[in-house]
Amino acid sequence: MEQVRRLAAVIELILEYHPKGLRVLVGETEPTTSELSEILRCVCGTGADLPIRIAAAFPSSPQERALLRADALLNIVADGGGWAGLAAMAREFRELYSETWEIFRTHVEWIDAGGGTRLERETALLRLAARFGMSVDTIQRKRRFVVDKIATAAVRTDRVLNP
Repeated sequence: MEQVRRLAAVIELILEYHPKGLRVLVGETEPTTSELSEILRCVCGTGADLPIRIAAAFPSSPQERALLRADALLNIVADGGGWAGLAAMAREFRELYSETWEIFRTHVEWIDAGGGTRLERETALLRLAARFGMSVDTIQRKRRFVVDKIATAAVRTDRVLNP
């Protein structure tokens, strides 16, 4: 399912680049248009601006350009019921799979996307695996499982959620 894959990718972007990623996921806050635009700038570099022909055809303010950049992410999130729908599925997952959620939460909080550090003898991922009595591979699979399951549930649900 293309929608699920795209929504999972947006969730990953939020978790990695938004300073309050987990809080966004569970609905305590929503990212602003400028934050979404900045995330895209981080991922895509400075080339995330509009193509020249679009910018020339539609002169716009920096705020309008930010909105156009963020619009693609907002459309993907809308397929999952908006930020409220995504948050509802994340909170429900947290209730249904509390141990897996704890692994996921700890991974998001302590494992950097870029890898480990040389300041410590053991990586945070090894410590996390030891803490939960699992292999590093299992920890990483559970981390991906959470995002995929939330995205799938958000796209699949028939509930209409009001923000």
